[in-house]
Amino acid sequence: MKNKKVLIVDDFGDTGNILVEMFNHLHVPTESVDNPGDAFAKVAEHQYRLVIADSRMPKLDGVSLLKRIRERWPETKVAVMSTFNSGTTQKLVVADDIDYYLPKPINMQHLEKIARELSLVR
Repeated sequence: MKNKKVLIVDDFGDTGNILVEMFNHLHVPTESVDNPGDAFAKVAEHQYRLVIADSRMPKLDGVSLLKRIRERWPETKVAVMSTFNSGTTQKLVVADDIDYYLPKPINMQHLEKIARELSLVR
């Protein structure tokens, strides 16, 4: 996949904006939406290398959204972020075939590591 774009999905806009800024610092093109419906439409319209979604959102939680994205676009990597950093949450992420788990508050070094793994930065 040639596209190196990242999509952030978080119903609390400030978190999405912060992540966009963090990825901008790494020179990774990033967009943010605040609801899962918009996210699914965006992914259908563009090819994203990575989609990061908040675990808890109204109407459709992040894990369910990411599973739907993975089913339709298996080459897209997916990550879930959550303030609930528990072993149970991490097991659910593994069981649901989510590529990355990002505990909030999100750490710049963690984002940079993921960006390097996905060849988004050198």
